[in-house]
Amino acid sequence: MITAMLSVTRWSATAVLLASSACGRVGVDLLDEATLRGDAHVDPNGADASTALSADASASLLDAKVAADAAGIDGGVPGACDLSGTYAAKILVNVDWPFGAVKPGSGTFHIWARIVGTTKGGTFTGTLVPCGITIPDFSMASIIPSETYHLDAPTTAFDHDPPYIAPVALTLQSSADFAVGSTFMLPALGVQVGSALANPASDPWSSGTQLPTTDVDADGHPGITLLDANGGDYRYPPVNLTLTQRADQTYAAARVAMRGTGSVESCTDISGVASVTSFDTHIVGCRLTTGDDCSSMQVDMLDQSRPQYQSKSATLVAKKLMTGATCAEVRSALP
Repeated sequence: MITAMLSVTRWSATAVLLASSACGRVGVDLLDEATLRGDAHVDPNGADASTALSADASASLLDAKVAADAAGIDGGVPGACDLSGTYAAKILVNVDWPFGAVKPGSGTFHIWARIVGTTKGGTFTGTLVPCGITIPDFSMASIIPSETYHLDAPTTAFDHDPPYIAPVALTLQSSADFAVGSTFMLPALGVQVGSALANPASDPWSSGTQLPTTDVDADGHPGITLLDANGGDYRYPPVNLTLTQRADQTYAAARVAMRGTGSVESCTDISGVASVTSFDTHIVGCRLTTGDDCSSMQVDMLDQSRPQYQSKSATLVAKKLMTGATCAEVRSALP
């Protein structure tokens, strides 16, 4: 009977270790320390008895404990997850904008990102790289009949390998070691495209002419190149008051800074809500339909005519993908 119980004990330790590797720290420490020391009590006859585990049994359990320690899954919270890996993330930023050069309106920015990181205890440390963005349509207030404008960010700006856009440091913190159903904190995070702020989470947003920019899509123009739609419901945006000159490409820079909280839905899925502390944009250049670069006055008109976004709320979802997943796979995973 004792031999059978020792066999079961060995099997249980191995099973706990194997199960824990699938979802982080799943309570290897639930093995009693006395069992690991070899002085556990067993009662084969239903009466009080004290029988020490054999040296082999203790060694087996200790080996399991050491292996769990090395894997970073000892201790912690039962049901905790090792979130290490590659994730598709989608951030939805709901905005509105007041009356000005444009008609008042509202819409949602869709921002895709690839997150790669590792978990140690209750801290996930990694990087975030933007993988795509969609921009709400808007209409000019001073034009009758009204015209609607649509700016498209080509995916080629995000799909280059290695990425054109520099990764941003990302940290998630959990007091429950990311146990399923627990919450985590997202400290200040700043994501920028086209601007070159040293600290996008907190640096002030300068005027268009003073804002440091970078050619993130390597096409020889500052910022990120947006393609202006024309046809159907859309018109190229005008760059002069008489509407005789228009731009077919807009060069833009943007920054969104946020902090928030989230929950661990499973060991492969998380979600959260964010408070957007800054949502800033600038038009830093453009190209006329003639193929010529816009003048500084034409760029300034576009910049002054852009919507002045006011963020209302933001949400985030993330889903684990295979290691090495591309930005195209990120957008496909969370359409």
